[in-house]
Amino acid sequence: MSSDTPLVLLHEYVTGGGWPEESFPQGLAREGASMIDAMLAQFNLWGKVRFLTTRDSRLKAPEKEIARTITLHHKDYPGNLRDLMQQTDAALIIAPEDDGVLEELSTLALGCKNLLLGSSPVAVGVCSDKWQTLKVVKQLGLKAPVSFLVDKNQVREKAKELGYPLILKPVNASDCAGLSLVNKEDNLLQAFGAACQGGEKALIQEYIPGQAASVSLWVKEGRAGAFSLNLQNVEGVKGFSYQGGVANIGHHLREEAFSLAGKAVEAIPGLKGYCGVDVVLGQEGVWFMEINPRLTTSVVGLCLASVDNFAKALWQACSVEIKGLPRMGLSGEVHFTKESPYA
Repeated sequence: MSSDTPLVLLHEYVTGGGWPEESFPQGLAREGASMIDAMLAQFNLWGKVRFLTTRDSRLKAPEKEIARTITLHHKDYPGNLRDLMQQTDAALIIAPEDDGVLEELSTLALGCKNLLLGSSPVAVGVCSDKWQTLKVVKQLGLKAPVSFLVDKNQVREKAKELGYPLILKPVNASDCAGLSLVNKEDNLLQAFGAACQGGEKALIQEYIPGQAASVSLWVKEGRAGAFSLNLQNVEGVKGFSYQGGVANIGHHLREEAFSLAGKAVEAIPGLKGYCGVDVVLGQEGVWFMEINPRLTTSVVGLCLASVDNFAKALWQACSVEIKGLPRMGLSGEVHFTKESPYA
C-alpha cells in the first residue's frame, strides 16, 4: 500500500488474535495489553503516521479506543493477519521468540512488503537460540557465565564440573519460563525436565549472584546506542517468575552495562530498532545473559519515563531514509509490573 502518510500495523500476538489454544491466557493478555497500549499511545502522540491494531475476538473492546481496531479470530490466524498486512506500509510486531513465533511473523510482514519496525527474521532466529548467542558473545571476550548445552546423559557430569548452585534454562524461551536455580543434585533432573520443555536438550550454567537487570538500546545499521538501564524484579527460589521492574535506574555499573550490551548487539547482523540485553550486575562487574530482539514489558516504564517520543525514535531507527541513531531522553525512575495497565 502506498500513500503520503504511511499506515502502520501495531500487532501484539496474544491480544491480537494469535493465541492458538481455546483456553485464553489472561495473565499474558494483560501483559500484552500493557505493551500494545503503550505503543498505541506513543504513536497517537507522535501523530505523523496513520495506524491500526488488532484484537482477539475473545476479548472485550475497551470503552475508548484511539486506533482503528480489526478483530481477528484465532482459528483464522495468520491468514487474516496476512490479508491485513497487505494493506499496510509498516508493521510493529510484539511477540515472543518461543517456537519461532516472532521470526515467522517478521517473515510474514516482510513478505507483504511492510517496513518491519524490528529486527530481521534471521537476527531474531539467532537471538532466540541462547546457546548460539552465548557463543557469539564469548568470542567477543565479554563476561558471560560458563555454559554447556546438555542432554539427559550429560547433565550430571556438567553439573559436577560447574558445582552448585547452578542454573538450568531452556535454549529457546522467554519470561523466565523453564528457568531454575538448582542447589543440589536431588533437584537436578526435575529442573532439567522443566528446562527441556518437551525437547531433549537444555542449557546448564554457572550461577552468577547479583541484580538482574536489562539494557535498552536503539540499533541501526550495525550500530547500537544504549539509553536505559532497567532493574528486573524476578521472584522465586527454585523456579523464577518475572514480575516487572524499574526503568531508567541509576547505578555505578551503568556505563559498563551500556558498553557490554552495545558490543553484544552490534555482533549480531540484522538487529534493528529496539533491543534489550539481559544482564546481571554482580560484584565483579556486568555479566551478559541474553539478547531480546523485540519490545518487552520494560517498554511500559520506558514510555512513561520518555522525554522524546518512543514511536518517533523507533521509526527513525528502522527507516532507511533517516540517518543516524535516534535520541531518547528519559526523566526519572519509573516502576512498572508486567500486568500493570499503561496510563
